[in-house]
Amino acid sequence: MKNFKINLKEESNFPEDYHTDNYEKYYKGQLIQQDLKPYSSTFRKKYYSPNERENKHFKHIAPGHWHGYRFIIQNYTNIGDTILDPCAGSGTALVEAINNGRNAVGIEIEYGEIAEENCKFQNSKNNFIIYKEDIRNIDKLIPKEFKCSLIITGTPYNNNSDAPERKKLGGKNSTFNYNKQLPNLAWLKDKEYYEALKEIYNKCINYLKPNGYFCIIIKDTIRNKSPYLLHKHLTEILLETGKLELEAVYLHKHHPPTLFMSTYNKIWKTNIKVPKYQTIVVLKKNDRI
Repeated sequence: MKNFKINLKEESNFPEDYHTDNYEKYYKGQLIQQDLKPYSSTFRKKYYSPNERENKHFKHIAPGHWHGYRFIIQNYTNIGDTILDPCAGSGTALVEAINNGRNAVGIEIEYGEIAEENCKFQNSKNNFIIYKEDIRNIDKLIPKEFKCSLIITGTPYNNNSDAPERKKLGGKNSTFNYNKQLPNLAWLKDKEYYEALKEIYNKCINYLKPNGYFCIIIKDTIRNKSPYLLHKHLTEILLETGKLELEAVYLHKHHPPTLFMSTYNKIWKTNIKVPKYQTIVVLKKNDRI
């Protein structure tokens, strides 16, 4: 069960309930599974560290939706390849890589211990390295000669949502209670946030092989009563480097939906298209770089 295939429902047009038409000409389809149970967090817990399952003090606040990572790793890399997740979180991408016969390198300043334990829990023969450092120092952490076939990441959110738990970022009742003592990207305002990401992405791309892939997986938020197209902002930053070209866009439902997603229009008396999908954007490195 650890490495079963994620299916693709090939489609030429975005679903009617998708909240934007950005990059529709690159759209390939939705990730699906006949039985939605494997998409659940319950399934994820079956092979992640018992500490992450049972210890509330040893738990990531928003673990990645693993099936998106699995699909990209299975379809854009080969067995024996190396993947890099520069914002590894609890290690979702790293676990999916090593369980599918790839090697993995991750950088994570806040949840590095969780990511490391989750990787060790797999008892895999594949190699993994986790740097528990600030991603902005990636060029000082990873040797220049290192090369990977895929960079895949879910970039940390900053305070860019109407969601109460994010508007009170770091507050007592926040689900995004990042450690303010650490140099987290989450505390940066929009301009600083995107400038930092551009610098980070440029450094990351230097480690990508020619014709390698850079993938972002993100669920857009809501800001000022309209969808905030974070995936578009991040994609534009990557394209502005001049080193990548858009390759493909995939979607999968955010499962299970959050209470905020389900009740937003009723509470705020609006009728907007609430972001219900994880958007997966794949870019390819120019072979001349």
